[in-house]
Amino acid sequence: MLKTITKKIIDRSTDEFFKFEFHCDRCGAGWESDTYCFEHGFPEKLTEGEQRAKNIMWKVEHDAALERANLEARLRFNQCNSCGRIICDECFAMDEDEDLCIDCAKQ
Repeated sequence: MLKTITKKIIDRSTDEFFKFEFHCDRCGAGWESDTYCFEHGFPEKLTEGEQRAKNIMWKVEHDAALERANLEARLRFNQCNSCGRIICDECFAMDEDEDLCIDCAKQ
C-alpha cells in the first residue's frame, strides 16, 4: 500500500461505494477521487458469518480503491522541490530551474 500522497485525506466511503478526498498541504483545497462501487452485493439480513465475510471483502476492496485514488491524486497534485509539501496547481509556481510552491518561490 502506498503512503497517501497528501497529509490530509477524508474517507467518504459508505457500505455501497468508496470515495476519497485529498487536500493540498498548503491551502487545504480538496480534490475528490472517482467513486468506486463495492462489487459484492449482500442481502440486508445477514448471518454473523456472512457479515464477517462482507466486512472482509469490503476492507479488501476499500484498500484497493484507496490505492487507485491515491494514484489518481498523484496526477492532480505537485510536490515542492524545496519544502516537499504536496500542493495543488493554485499553490504551485513553475520555475525554469525548479518546481516550487509559491511560498518557497518567494524566498
